[in-house]
Formats: sequence, structure tokens, C-alpha cells
Amino acid sequence: MKKITIITLELRYFKGCQHLELELNGRSASIYGDNAAGKTTIYDALTWLLFGKDSRGRSQFNIKPLAADGTVLDHGAETSVEALLDVDGQPVSLRRTYFELWSRKRGRSEATFDGHSSEFFVGGVPVKKNEYERQVFELADEQTFRTLTDVAWFCEGESEASRRAVLFELIGGLSEADILAADPAFLPLTAALEGRTVDATKKMLLSRRKSLNTKRNSIPARLDEVKRTISEYDGRDFPALRQRREVLLTRRDQCQAELDAVRSGAGGQMQGERLAALREQLQALEEQNRLHRNRQQDANRVQLMKNDREQMDRSAARLEQDKGGLAAESERLKELIDECRTAWLEANSGAFTPANCPTCGQPLPKEQIEEARSRFERSKKQRKEDALRQANCHKERLKDVDARRMELQEQIRNVTARRDELTAQIQTAERQTVTDLPGYPVRRAELLADIAGLEERTRQAALDTGNAIAAARERFVQANRALSDMDGVLAGEQVLTNARRRQAELTESARLAGEELERTDALLELCDRFTAAKAERIDQQVNGLFRRVRWQLFETQINGALKDVCRVTVDGVPYSDLNSGGRINAGLDVISVLSAAKRVRVPLFVDNAESVTQLADVDTQVIRLAVSAGERTLRIEME
Repeated sequence: MKKITIITLELRYFKGCQHLELELNGRSASIYGDNAAGKTTIYDALTWLLFGKDSRGRSQFNIKPLAADGTVLDHGAETSVEALLDVDGQPVSLRRTYFELWSRKRGRSEATFDGHSSEFFVGGVPVKKNEYERQVFELADEQTFRTLTDVAWFCEGESEASRRAVLFELIGGLSEADILAADPAFLPLTAALEGRTVDATKKMLLSRRKSLNTKRNSIPARLDEVKRTISEYDGRDFPALRQRREVLLTRRDQCQAELDAVRSGAGGQMQGERLAALREQLQALEEQNRLHRNRQQDANRVQLMKNDREQMDRSAARLEQDKGGLAAESERLKELIDECRTAWLEANSGAFTPANCPTCGQPLPKEQIEEARSRFERSKKQRKEDALRQANCHKERLKDVDARRMELQEQIRNVTARRDELTAQIQTAERQTVTDLPGYPVRRAELLADIAGLEERTRQAALDTGNAIAAARERFVQANRALSDMDGVLAGEQVLTNARRRQAELTESARLAGEELERTDALLELCDRFTAAKAERIDQQVNGLFRRVRWQLFETQINGALKDVCRVTVDGVPYSDLNSGGRINAGLDVISVLSAAKRVRVPLFVDNAESVTQLADVDTQVIRLAVSAGERTLRIEME
């Protein structure tokens, strides 16, 4: 267990305090003072020394003392905080400074403000900022320090999600397998996991249940449709109908034979074949011409080309917009590069001018002048390096932006070319005149003339047998129609067979879906029971760590589901409803547990300590900040 205590803490020109030195020697203490007397400033000084932030976690705050009008009280003063800490019996000295940089530019009599700078010391030795932060981190990271030094932070400042994460880390996580093994009722759920977590399995089961419900609910409608089909065909005598079909087939064959006999004796068979061939040729010619004209009038193809052209227009507009954005970015980067160049030139042209003592006006001692010159040169070098580094970064980004602009320009050219090509194709298609096949009128006239002549000759040859053929054809047509009607009726036998098979399949599917739905609901109920058991186990383990506070980690919703929460109570009273003393002691209980878990104890600051008659015991250095009316100067009492 690492233990850190404050031996001494010294503030100079920090916030409203020009100088304050605390001699704590690792002991707890109470600091009394009126409101705005500077009690919280002590806490702010320690957090700024360690992390560059005030006790509220803000890096931007008024570090330097201010005058009544809000201006800086002394521009030449150096703000500093220094602490001597005891870390497991070993002294550790830390110091951070903050000061203004001023210089005289060539040709100007007055000094100009160049910004702020900081210096860092460990054990009295100056170190770079990253090395300083690394050594502070080895003592305690910022989040841990804030949690363990501020009694209200964990219960008020942290989000519920963050608090839950920390509390779950305390119990080291729970094994789902252990919870499942503790109750034999969970055996079916264990078998259904198949390597998944319970939450993942529950999501899978809910999806399956939805699918099963949809399937089961759709089956009755399909069964009703199948039953209507069965009732339509179930009363027919299909064996008798098949025998009747054989009779009709024989009759049709007899009529066909009679028709063939009449035709064979009527003469003119060659003319009939020739006439049929001519008509087929005419029909083929008409079809070819129709397709030829349709291809010329392909409105759908024109519309597709118009759609493609609209897509090209949208793409070109989007690319132009992207190109414009990159052009603006390019100009912005060029301006930034120019600003970096100007900054570098300004830094490079700066020259150190020794300043006189601001109090007596006499020249400063040589060692102070050299120290000021050293700070000036370091600042000058740093500003030049920063300007050069930023300029290089902007140049790399500018190179990427210009390359992307070239790519976009090429894409715009390609899209524009494709759009122009489509426009030309559309215009050509819309102007095109629809024409017949080459030679179509002449060939059609020839075929029509041949057909007319052959029909006339055939008609004359068939005058005497026309009536006989017509009668035989009519008998054949009637017999063939009766046979076709019978085939349509007999087709119902296969429809009936298919419907009965489908009825059995749907009935079995409904039964299986119902059984699977029951199994799924049983597993979902086990998932809910597991969640409740897990919540109970977590609640017991977490709250077993604390003496005073109790954590509500789950909230039962109207539908019975558990919602993740993280609310702190004391004796059933919510934290927000506790008085100041109750909230402080609750925070102390939390800090005791978290300190033990993180194996580190750090100085603890208790603000508004006057509201607590008896602080809960905590094994660490405690700095009580208590309001004492009328005391404008801080009073410290050691414990």
C-alpha cells in the first residue's frame, strides 16, 4: 500500500495568495477561515502543482493574483507552488512555476508581452514537462488522485456509467459459468449457450421468437386457403372421369381420321401447302419489320440513358462541391504556412534586452540578467521550433489536399465526358426517323399478290368438297373441345393431392413452431432469472465492501426488465437528500474502499468540514477546510 502525505506546501503569487507556507509534517490538519479567505486555494495549488488544473479539473483558470478591477496584479511576479511529500517514508520534492515572457523588439523602447512559460523541478532539479508528468504519474494518476482527495467527486462528479465500471472492477468481474452452475434450473440455458454469453443468447432467442411468431401466425390463413381447395375438388369421382376420357379420346381420333380422309380426296393438297408457306413468309416479314421499327423507337433505352445522364450530373455537382471544399482548405493551409513563416521570422528577429529592476530602476545583477537571457533564448528557440514544426505539418497536409484536388479534377473530367457522350446519344436517338426494313414494301406486295392468286385457284378447286370438309372439321373440333374440357376436370385430381399434402405439411409446421416457441419462451425466462441472479450476486458483493453506503446497481422497470443504474444511499436515504455531514461521511466510506483497492492513500481534502460533527475514520492525511466567520486570515490547527 503506497501512502503519500504532505510535509510542506508553499504558495507564491498563486491566485489570491501572495505567499503561504504550510508545515504539516504528514499530519492531518484543520484550516479555518471566512468565505473567500483562500481555503480552497490550498487544494487548487496542490492539484495545479501535480496536474496543471484546479481542484474542479479546469486547466483554464486565473492562476496569477488579480487586482480589484480584474487585471493582473504584478506582471513581473513568478507564480509557483512547491511541495515536499512523504512517499512511503521517502521525501519527494516537486515545484511548478508560471511566469510571463516580455521582450524588447528592435527599434522599440517598450517591452512587449510574448506569452507565458512554466518550469518544472523534481528534487530541486529542473526537468522537462513530460519527465515531470511521468514522475507525478508514478505517484498517482490524475483520476485516482481526484477520486481519493475529493469526498464528493465519486458520488457526484463521476457519471453513473463510470461509477459502475469502477465498482465492478472492485469485485473483479463475475463468471457467468459460476452463476449458472449454482442452480440446476439453469442447465437447459447452459446447454443453449454454445459458447455465447447469456446476453448474446437472449438476443438470439428474441430474434428466433419473433420469427416463430410470424411463422405461426401466418399458418392459419394458408390452411384456410388449402381447405377451400380441398372442399372444391373432394366430391369428384375421378376414376369414372378417367374412363369417360378414354371414350372421348377414341371419338376424337375417329373424327380426325374422317377429316383426313375427306381432305385427301378433295385435291389441291400442293396448293394448300404452298399457300401455308407463303403466309408464313408474309408473317415472318411483318414480324421482322415490326422488330426493326421497335428498335428505332426504344423509349426505354432513351429513358435509361437520361437516368444515367442525371446520375452523371449529380456526381459532377458532388465532385465540384468536394473540389471547392479542398480549394478552400488549400488556401487556409497556405495562410497557416505564411503565419508560421511570419512567426518564425518574428521569433528569429527578437533580441534580448536586459531589463532594470522594476522597483529601484537600477540594472539587475549579472546572474539575474544571464538567467533572464537564458530564459529568453530558450523561449526564442522553442517558438522557432514550434513555428517550423507547424509549418511542416501544414505543408504535408497541403500536399495531400492538392493531390486529392488533382484526383477530383480527373474524376470530374471523366464524369463530364460521359455526360456529354450520353447527351449526344440521347439527341441522336430522339431525332432518328422510324423507317421500314430495306425492300420491305416491295417484298410484301409480291407476297400478297402470290397469296391472292393461290387462294383464288384453291377456292375454285375446293368448291365441290368444301361442305364435306367443313362438316368433318366441325365434328373434330367438338370432339377435341370435349376432350380438353375433360382434361381440365381431371387436372383437379393432382390439385387435390397437392392440397392434401400441403395441409399435412402446414399442420405439422404449426405444431413444430408451437413446440419451438414454448422451448424458446422457457429459455428466455431462464435468461431473465439469470439476469436477476447475477444482479443479486453483484449487489451483494459490491455492497459487502462498504460500511456506510449502499449502492443501487439495478432498477426494475414496468416490464420486469432490469435497467443498469448506479445510485448511492445511506440507510435508505438517497445521497442527494443527505445533509452535508452525511454526504461527507459517505464520501469518506467510498474513499476508504477505493484506496484499499487501488493500494494507494493520498492527502484527503474535506471542504465545508464545519458541517460535520464527527468525521468517519479514514487511514490517510485529512485536510479539513472549515468556514469560520470573520477570520480573513487562515488559521491552521494540527491534529
